[in-house]
Amino acid sequence: MAAAAGTSTVMTVLRGRWFVLAIGVVVLVVSAGAYSFSVYSQKLKHALDINQENLNLIANFKDLGVNFGLFSGLLYDYWSPGGVLFLGAVETAAGYSLAWLSVRKQIPASLWSMCLFQLVGANSQAMLNTAVLVHCVHLFPASKGAVIGLLKGYIGVSGAILIQIYTTICGVGKPEAFLLMLVWLPSSVALLSIFVFRRPLTPFRGIPDSKYIYWLLALGFALAFYLMGVSLARNLATLSASNERVIGAVLMVLIFVPLMAITYRSEIYGKKSEEEHLDSTTTYGNADQIASAGLYQNEALYVTSKAETENLKPNETISGSSIVSESNKLKEFKSVTVTSIGCKTQSEALDDLTCTRPSSPEPQDHVKPWPRKGEDHTILQTFRSLDFWLLFIATTFGIGSGLTVTDNMGQLGLSLGYSASAVRTFVSLVSIWNAIGRWVGGFVSDILLRHYGTSRPLFLAVMMTLMAMAFLLIAMAVPGCLYFGSIFLGLSFGAQYPLYATIVADIFGLKYYATLYSSIGMASPIGMYVLSVPVVGRFYDSEAKRKSNGTASNASDSSLECLGSSCFGRSLLVLMGVTLGAAGCAVALWFRTRNLYRESHEEYQQAVRKSKSSTEAELAARGGV
Repeated sequence: MAAAAGTSTVMTVLRGRWFVLAIGVVVLVVSAGAYSFSVYSQKLKHALDINQENLNLIANFKDLGVNFGLFSGLLYDYWSPGGVLFLGAVETAAGYSLAWLSVRKQIPASLWSMCLFQLVGANSQAMLNTAVLVHCVHLFPASKGAVIGLLKGYIGVSGAILIQIYTTICGVGKPEAFLLMLVWLPSSVALLSIFVFRRPLTPFRGIPDSKYIYWLLALGFALAFYLMGVSLARNLATLSASNERVIGAVLMVLIFVPLMAITYRSEIYGKKSEEEHLDSTTTYGNADQIASAGLYQNEALYVTSKAETENLKPNETISGSSIVSESNKLKEFKSVTVTSIGCKTQSEALDDLTCTRPSSPEPQDHVKPWPRKGEDHTILQTFRSLDFWLLFIATTFGIGSGLTVTDNMGQLGLSLGYSASAVRTFVSLVSIWNAIGRWVGGFVSDILLRHYGTSRPLFLAVMMTLMAMAFLLIAMAVPGCLYFGSIFLGLSFGAQYPLYATIVADIFGLKYYATLYSSIGMASPIGMYVLSVPVVGRFYDSEAKRKSNGTASNASDSSLECLGSSCFGRSLLVLMGVTLGAAGCAVALWFRTRNLYRESHEEYQQAVRKSKSSTEAELAARGGV
């Protein structure tokens, strides 16, 4: 009996939504090899005998692959998440294996062939990202802000995790081994995860218990600070191979043991508490769950008692305190009359969210009005919206400038006279604080919105301004500037990813979210190309030629290297100005959407007051009994 009960419990966990979220985290933490481009960029430069401008061209193709998710979004909508994962595994194996063979001189290599290899290999990250993130948002649609921030954060810390795995297995000084690891590790995990993501699951109709989300967040912070401590220790002292293996083993334990424990408690105890909550109360969820419907357009949260639900019959009307919040209306919370039409059974009346009150017939020549902000937009309507293009421009030059500096972090550190070990520390710091910034962008923006009415576009503008200040700090080239600059850059740069991803859903709805999210994601490689190749790469090479006094053999020679703060100084000042301009676009978007976010804040406050009054009345009634 005990064995049967244990088996039943294990199967419950393996078939649950939280297990899918946990496996999604594992897929993402091994998938972001493109964010570790600085580890092997110098190796590419020497293997192909190219200059900095050409290296930035390869980096631009890599970022184009990372952010070109339109194809993966369409595949998700018209195929399946398992199919997208399969194609992602094929792409990462094909692209990075060809890049590895080129670096090893096993096949003929050229600048444009390496651009193609990096494009294909990095596009696997877009495939895996879309499959995991969109699938998990569909499983927890009413908590999309927290889920997006959580998963984006694990993508951000992926670079540091992959560097540690590479160091543990291969040691240091073998960049080609890192490329080989990108061939087999992400593809293997993605193929195994197909068995989990291919199963259809019922979405959770409400916000998950916050403590489980915050446990996953706490695990992410533990990983980030552990890796940051390891990076700093490696910079201060030389670690032996045995020490690196111990660090890697501890990392694996720190990832998988807490992740499985959180998954177990979330699926077993979370489900039990949910069932008890439905049995003993008259509301489905707490005030946070009710208020969240203002910006969670694809969910209808039923606020009825179990007794009322069991007595519900087809074509019967419920009035009074029974509420159905129609997500695409963004109405204030108030009592409404709900009629169940077309529900054949009592269970359908509870579960089928399409059973809403009937609308009056429209005349034949009626033209559907343009959707309001917050309602579901079609793809064409979104592309015709000024809000979309303001967000697109802000993302183009905000994230584009951050990508430009991140990809040049290796050359930037070497030009300022730091050692190779210190450069690896900077890359890890950017990756770690990138992850922390993504969690800040997802969770803190939710807290500020609900409790203080701070809209997400305004928070996006603040993060862009902070990133501009990070560029200025690095350009000053004072002692320690790159340490603190890496932290501020990673924090502000990472926060922008969940912010733009959630703003898209806030304004344009979730109906075509995969395609719209992928469309905005294409903005950053455009900005990266405009800023990296004509600006950063050209300034670097011209400064290197000036300092070499004509001793370099030719402009395409990989020996053309630049030392000194002037190598990237002008470029960083240009990027600072561009980023401030992007912040201005975010401010304009905030002005245009301020009513949407104000309504959401007011709905939350109203729901809190109603919940508090209801709780006080219930306690008073119990005391009277």
